[in-house]
Amino acid sequence: MKHFLRHLFVPHESNRHRARVLHHDSLLLIITFLFAGLIVIQGIHRQYPQVLGDSTSITVLQLLEYTNLEREANGLAPLNLNPELTKAAQMKANDMFANDYWAHVSPSGITPWVWIRKAGYNYLYAGENLARGFYSSSDVITAWMNSPEHRANMLSPNYTDIGFAVESGTLTGTETTLVVQEFGSPYNPNGTVAVNPSPTPVSAGELAALGLPSGSPSANVSGNVNMGQPSALNAEGQPQNPPLIDANALKRNISFAIIGFFLIILAIDAIVVERKKIERVFSHNVDHILFLLFILLAGYIIGSGVVL
Repeated sequence: MKHFLRHLFVPHESNRHRARVLHHDSLLLIITFLFAGLIVIQGIHRQYPQVLGDSTSITVLQLLEYTNLEREANGLAPLNLNPELTKAAQMKANDMFANDYWAHVSPSGITPWVWIRKAGYNYLYAGENLARGFYSSSDVITAWMNSPEHRANMLSPNYTDIGFAVESGTLTGTETTLVVQEFGSPYNPNGTVAVNPSPTPVSAGELAALGLPSGSPSANVSGNVNMGQPSALNAEGQPQNPPLIDANALKRNISFAIIGFFLIILAIDAIVVERKKIERVFSHNVDHILFLLFILLAGYIIGSGVVL
């Protein structure tokens, strides 16, 4: 076994001084298995989503909670979850999926303010934040707070109301979860910001159903808003069980593991070649290592989600 492992992973006379797994035929075999595995994963994903499916823990109530915690930490009043702004956010999310775009303004020129007006919200001030590819509510809020423009919306004293949409689907050929955050302040004929009535605290039952602690002072609702979202509740409004295995996390972890494996093999190869002063016609270990590190970094950045 020792000789077999050395043959596979360490430059030696038995493998012509190059780890066997780095030979072209071995790499071709590995790539074939990877493609076959990807096809199997996609098939299980489609046929058995309860076993291998998309899993996120993003909910409207959590987004509202974390947004208001940030505002309160900065001396600002909490925002009320408004049904019209929530409807506008939902329409915006549906439109992005239906027309396959990721932008504040649609390809046909529809701005966020069109959705807000169409939902019946007459505003004096309005704003929008977008996010995609995140797996938790806290990650979304953190990303928005780390972006100056999004932070300005989150901490603007001009807003009194807020609405959210959390939708999963296929966008530009990739399975993802979109989060839309709409801000607003209602307009009075005299041109001032209308003060909303006192917000109604969310019940302990609603908090418990969404996995949040009760007694939170900043989880407030203005109007009749359905707190459930597809990523948190099923069609009957009950908490749905997450899939046994998260497909996105599985594919990401497998990709990182494979890249890490080859980084280790290339590093061993480079060290052994240097120590034994093995002469090669071509040797690009350093280039390959840098290339794989770049892919690893790019995959991490892309997998962490983006805001707009």
